Amino acid sequence: MPDEHRRRLRIDMLFDRNGVERFRIVLAVAEQRISALEGGVGAVLTASGQAATLVALLAIVRAGDHIVASSQLYGGTTGLLSDRFAELGISVSYVTEQDDADAWRLAARPETRAFLAESISNPLCAVLDTRLIADVAHEVGVPLIVDNTLATPFLARPFEHGADIIVH
Repeated sequence: MPDEHRRRLRIDMLFDRNGVERFRIVLAVAEQRISALEGGVGAVLTASGQAATLVALLAIVRAGDHIVASSQLYGGTTGLLSDRFAELGISVSYVTEQDDADAWRLAARPETRAFLAESISNPLCAVLDTRLIADVAHEVGVPLIVDNTLATPFLARPFEHGADIIVH
């Protein structure tokens, strides 16, 4: 079979009805496997880590709501929270010492809807005391969202330490 014909067959498989269905199956399998690695009950694949963080937070917060976040976050996440979320009317308070339970408690407000931190921060490599911060989040009545990108489930499994949502 000529190379051009092979290439054309591959393109057709991607864009015909059966190709789309195969793609959905591949996504579903990947989501199930990632969920299993993390010890979760489900997963949603997104195009990037920023998209994952955005989807997780926008499922919880609306205009007028508040997020408490570690100041030791990836710069892109800090930009998303400080710039884009401000435009949406969502306020963010940053906790400087991420393992200071009282700082998280003091930063929480009645309109706080989520806590956000990284299991191992990027680029500082600070390791989060996930259980401590999860306990504070639950005491306040909000979920703890943990970005587990740097650690991966190989090094850290935040669900086992009280996290409610994990993003990569």
